[in-house]
Amino acid sequence: MDNYTFEKKWGLGVLGFVGFYKIPLVFDFFQGNESIWELTNLLWFFWFLYFIPSSDKLFNVKNLAKNWEFQKKTLFGFSQSRFEKKNPNYINLSLNMTFTTFCEGKHENGYWKLNESEKKIILLKKNENENLTVKKLTNKELILLIDNPSNKKKNNLKIHFKN
Repeated sequence: MDNYTFEKKWGLGVLGFVGFYKIPLVFDFFQGNESIWELTNLLWFFWFLYFIPSSDKLFNVKNLAKNWEFQKKTLFGFSQSRFEKKNPNYINLSLNMTFTTFCEGKHENGYWKLNESEKKIILLKKNENENLTVKKLTNKELILLIDNPSNKKKNNLKIHFKN
């Protein structure tokens, strides 16, 4: 639970308690004494969602800077798992903002940048830059989405890594 933080507007979650005040009106609807509009009082309970902590605190350089081992890639719901154990594919993101990858027998290295507001990693290579959107980040799992509309083969490809 130490990786989770409350939403910035967690105080609005108190408004969810209004829903308890409105429950008798909802019950009256089911007994035929109130209109269907009284069911909208159940929406007050959605304010409780602000009480649910989020894990956005995980999205930082320190938590991304690890050696991530390739698990599988997914494109339009079809997935392909790793098949070679002797030469596993990986991406190593370092704290000094350099990276090393080994993919399909090919080593690449360069620098990486983090765009926290858009949850993107930008790999700066010699010939090109690669934009990767972080779809999921936990202490043990990283899912990246390749964001490259000009490359039809790679665009919308999800790559799953484990630490």
